[in-house]
Amino acid sequence: MNKHFPILPFLILFCIFTHEEARSFELKQSVNEVDNWIRETPKLLCPGIGLALSCGNKLCEEFEGESWKNCAYDCLKTPLVSYNGETFCADVQRVLIPENANQVREIVHQAILDGYRIRVSGKAHTINSQICTDGIVISTEKLNSIMGIEAYQGKLTVHVEAGVPMGELTSWLHEHDLSLGYAIMAAKTMTVAGAVATGAHGSSTKDTATISSLVESITMITPDGEMVEYSSANTDEDMWRALRANLGMLGVVVDVRLRVRKQFNLRTVISFEKEKALFRKNGLKNLIEKCDHARVHWFPKGETLMQVCAKETNRPVDSGAESTLVTIPALFQAPLKFVIHEGACHKNLNCLIEGVMYHYMKLAPPLLKNNSAGKQVHTRKATGHSHRILSTEVPDLKTQFFQTDWEIAIPISKADEVLEVLRDYFKTQKICLPFLGLSMRFVPIEDTTLLTHTSTGKEFREGELAVTFELIAYNPVGFPSEMEARYQKSFEDFAARLVYDFGGRGHVAKNRDWVFELENQLGSYGEAHEKFQEVLNQIDPNGLFSNDFGIRFGFEWKNRREEKCSGVQNWVCGKNQMTYQNPCRANLDGVKKHDYFQGKCEEYDFKSWGLLNLASVHRKSSWLPEKVWILRHTL
Repeated sequence: MNKHFPILPFLILFCIFTHEEARSFELKQSVNEVDNWIRETPKLLCPGIGLALSCGNKLCEEFEGESWKNCAYDCLKTPLVSYNGETFCADVQRVLIPENANQVREIVHQAILDGYRIRVSGKAHTINSQICTDGIVISTEKLNSIMGIEAYQGKLTVHVEAGVPMGELTSWLHEHDLSLGYAIMAAKTMTVAGAVATGAHGSSTKDTATISSLVESITMITPDGEMVEYSSANTDEDMWRALRANLGMLGVVVDVRLRVRKQFNLRTVISFEKEKALFRKNGLKNLIEKCDHARVHWFPKGETLMQVCAKETNRPVDSGAESTLVTIPALFQAPLKFVIHEGACHKNLNCLIEGVMYHYMKLAPPLLKNNSAGKQVHTRKATGHSHRILSTEVPDLKTQFFQTDWEIAIPISKADEVLEVLRDYFKTQKICLPFLGLSMRFVPIEDTTLLTHTSTGKEFREGELAVTFELIAYNPVGFPSEMEARYQKSFEDFAARLVYDFGGRGHVAKNRDWVFELENQLGSYGEAHEKFQEVLNQIDPNGLFSNDFGIRFGFEWKNRREEKCSGVQNWVCGKNQMTYQNPCRANLDGVKKHDYFQGKCEEYDFKSWGLLNLASVHRKSSWLPEKVWILRHTL
């Protein structure tokens, strides 16, 4: 093994050069344990180790053995890929990027005319097939304006377009001494409309933590191509709750108004301790009861905890105060990839890595502030502006590790039982968690939406807390299929058990599709699922915004076609002299973009086929790269 990488020196150097005070005996001991295990293990090399090191650089390196089957991110060219490189939307016909709401409306009208279905994408931060379609994807990339602060229906709001990244919005609000409170995700890159559609959340024990609950208005291009502004004042209750977390199934959101509050400071303290506090009666509740914002990270193998507790304060902010993530400098990514990939084969090694990461975070906590020399350093205590404490930059996952994010919410009243079950499960299955342990965040349960995983219904009672259990799992490349299935089963069983045994619900932007199939079978959302179905029946009976994910989640569209293309009559004539009912059907037959003309073939003189015989030629708007549209000529 050491012919490939001198792991011990690299890990020690990583720890030293990324934190100038690296003198931790515990960390050095953990690193030594990893190195000793590696030296004493004769058959170390895991299948796919070469691919693990090369895959993720967006170059299909056949000489490294890469192909679309074993390194899809580099070698499978698809129009849309989830941000973590897990879901590939191969059936998308094209991605269009409108610059304003009117252009969105034109696209929707044209998609209806051409027989295509639609999905909307921001930063592709959803990792499952919810982002995919067999039709057209509308990107919100250029719907990126912040229109300003408004008093709207008696509430102070920010009016913002769909594609604005959350980090950009919270920074802009800070400049106006305003905030979104605790409804801020850890990742700054997620777009506003994407966060709203999926019920994205932050963490708070006392205040709204779900972004959808802050929505005061939504302007949407509906499935019939009309632009409508919805609010609680002009929309019935169930439809309004559906719109606030719409799963991208009800239309194209072009802008929203979000309720804001005055900016505030958070005094943040990070502590490390043994897990015994977690396993006392009501242990999790007691750990967080004095925090306004809280996160708990449990490392089961080491029987340890890291807790982040933040309280609102009038203290002035510390210079440079902000949260951070464990980031891997480029120099150390390859050797660390090597060790993480080997850990997927060798559970004992994975457990040792968990120890290294825990002790590294003790040494370099995920919180920064400036020292007396003005240099930003790691710290366990800092006071910062709310948005800098609650969110942070997310590194490019593909250059580091491919991973799946599993997140299941349960009522906190079940936390003691769940934690006991998980402790036993992790121990008997020898599951260790080198990526931040098992993360727990906290969200007040509200009735503001229908289908967020922390909304009211079944055993989720308004006014109580939900706790989200989040597990980051490394996705190895190059494993044989049976080995891959065995490896993934450990994490799948974790999610299935929380859903099946404890009535848990998966975050709709995370997890894999089967989680939502299981929830549908179990009726995890009760009558809220039925109410969302009724809204679908009313808004989109033809399934313009439907996809396979929605079907797996248990939704139906009474007029939805099974085939990719609708039966709308928008006749086109291909240069192959075949007439098609609409452009979508021509596309399925391999007739692309500029190779068909408007109208039936019988309307053209094929003896002199060509542009010179046509009365007029023009393109649709230049921003819409559809096809050449031809006005019918007179024979």
